[in-house]
Amino acid sequence: MPELGWVKLNLDGASRGNPGVSGAGGIIRDHFSQVILAYYESLGFSTNMMTELQSMLRGVQLCFERSLFHVWIEVDAMHVIQLISKQSKGAWHLQTLLIKIRKHLFLLEGKLTHIFREGNQAADFLAKLGCSVDALTILNNDQLQHKITSIVKLDHFYFP
Repeated sequence: MPELGWVKLNLDGASRGNPGVSGAGGIIRDHFSQVILAYYESLGFSTNMMTELQSMLRGVQLCFERSLFHVWIEVDAMHVIQLISKQSKGAWHLQTLLIKIRKHLFLLEGKLTHIFREGNQAADFLAKLGCSVDALTILNNDQLQHKITSIVKLDHFYFP
């Protein structure tokens, strides 16, 4: 659980193949573990790495747009954390995306940590939904479907 005044952003990318039809998803919760918003969107045809990075960019953009400047970001892809944390340029096709993510992270006070897949089920579910939609979908706490709400509670049970 994040500290008072902080939010936690759990995010994930999903790809049906590498490359394949891809989606991004994430969930932002407050320090009481209450959902502020959840998002998912289609990313078209993309690779696993690109989907994880695009999901991170969308998540930090949504935090920034809502003046959520103290953000704890959790991802289940260790390679993404390593790529973001190092100031390396990364592969040429990722460079523009990495620059945008780092710019947003610079403007936010935050931390980036790894979470096991079992604790990231809500973001995983949302990313898979993103593979099947046409546009960005943003849900607030009242709009969450029962199944997502159950998964959010399960995430909290495994990793409070």
